[in-house]
Amino acid sequence: MGGLGETTLAQAAFNDERMKIHFSPRIWIHVSEDFNLKRVIKLIIESISGGPYQVSDLNLAQRKLREMLNGKRYLIVLDDVWDEDKEKWDKLKCILARGSKGSSVIVTTHVE
Repeated sequence: MGGLGETTLAQAAFNDERMKIHFSPRIWIHVSEDFNLKRVIKLIIESISGGPYQVSDLNLAQRKLREMLNGKRYLIVLDDVWDEDKEKWDKLKCILARGSKGSSVIVTTHVE
């Protein structure tokens, strides 16, 4: 349920000094009701690269993100997720599986 402090708790963990040492990159994405896989991938790539990224082809973007995460111990926070579409989650999970052991994804949600 919203309003219980999920985002606040995730922010505290994300900003903890130990997390800054343990994970690289650390990525925070505000998802909200529009869980568009192309948009989420674009935002993750932009967060890692520190610059804009134009997504023309979803497959190319997925490949780029896999390369960027390959062998890295990352932390990704997907904040305020509303979508429960298993197919979208499975696709994202497959893309994110390139990180090294210990990589983590935190999801805050309003889904009850």
